[in-house]
This record gives sequence, structure tokens and C-alpha cells, in this order.
Amino acid sequence: LFLFSARASHSTNESSILVHGVTTLDGELYILKNVTSNSIDVYDTLNYALQRQIDVPDIVGTTDITACWLNHCLYISDHLTNYIHRIEKQGRVTQWPLNDTPQGLSVTPDHNLLVTCNEARKLKEFTSVGELVREIFLEPDVVHPLRAALLTSGQFVVCHGDVSDPVHRVVIVGADGRTRQSYGGPPGPSLTQLYTPVRIAVDKDGFILVADYCNRRVLV
Repeated sequence: LFLFSARASHSTNESSILVHGVTTLDGELYILKNVTSNSIDVYDTLNYALQRQIDVPDIVGTTDITACWLNHCLYISDHLTNYIHRIEKQGRVTQWPLNDTPQGLSVTPDHNLLVTCNEARKLKEFTSVGELVREIFLEPDVVHPLRAALLTSGQFVVCHGDVSDPVHRVVIVGADGRTRQSYGGPPGPSLTQLYTPVRIAVDKDGFILVADYCNRRVLV
């Protein structure tokens, strides 16, 4: 991420560059920059050369980006319009209203889109064309969920805790939204604590990777 910010600063004020999301699709790396940006930078993953930019109209406040390899498309969440934007490889853009404020995005093992709704404390799962599959309401102590992913077990892993929140955790929740396991607690720098866990990912072996933002580290 520092590499791409440095490259972008040749033509733009470096202080104005902020990466809001990164994803890969079909051998290309997609970088979503700045909350009000309506374009995506596309890099070659072999030599990391900038290939092109994709313009996405009607974006006001970007939050996250993710990709689905099966449907060959990208998704972007907009927290100011509460819309999800779907961008096909050929450039066609469609969108649908979320009716909640979106935060994080991920693609499920069934290739649906999972959206984390930060203020409403719930998850929404959609088909690739925007049909609502289900809503999962989280428990009251899961305050400000930031990102979520659906595990192959059918459970969800969710990271939550904004800077001023009293609890910062990664939790495993069932399809009913009930918490089954949790890691973390009050924010802090020790190995058993988190401080604003803003991103999560699950690898092919089932390990959960957590971007622990204020501690400037990744936990596995």
C-alpha cells in the first residue's frame, strides 16, 4: 500500500492519498483511493505497472471494495448514498440500495456478497445481482462491526470496535447472530488485545488474519 501511495504522489499531493480498499481479480490489482474518488486504479500483478483506471459514476463516499472471481465483477460500498455498486470486467456498472449504512464487503463461499452494516449492527447477504438472501442481526455488545466473512462451517467471523468503543474483538457468530467465540476485549497493545481491528481475511487453511489498525500489526 505504501508503494502505491508513493507512486500516486508523483501527480497528486501525497497527503491527499488514502487507500480505502484493495482487491485482486484475474491477475490484476484494484486500488480504491480516497473516500470521494470515483475511479479505481488497476495494476498488473506481475510488474505492478499501472494499466488503466475504471470510472464509476455516482459514487459519493467509498468504504470498501471486493471482487468475485466466478462472476468476474467488483463491488464497492458507498456509505453516503447507502448503495452497493457492481462493476463488471467489461465496465458495465449497476447498483442497488442497501437501506443501511455499509461498511465492509466480502464474498461468501457461495459467491454471494456479504455486507457489514456498521450502525445497524447486522450483516446482509445478497446475490450477485442485488437480491437480498438474508439478514443476520448481531448481539448488542458487537458495537460498530467493521468487516465480516462467512466461514465454510456456516458461521461468520466479525471484527468490531471503533477507536472510542470500550470493546475491540474478533467474534465467531452463528447464522442466528449469537456469539459463539470471541477474542479480545478492552483495547490495548498486548497479544491478547486488539485496537480497532479494521480488516479480516480467511485463508484456505481456515486461519483468520486481522489488520489491527491502531497497533500497526497483523494478527493470525
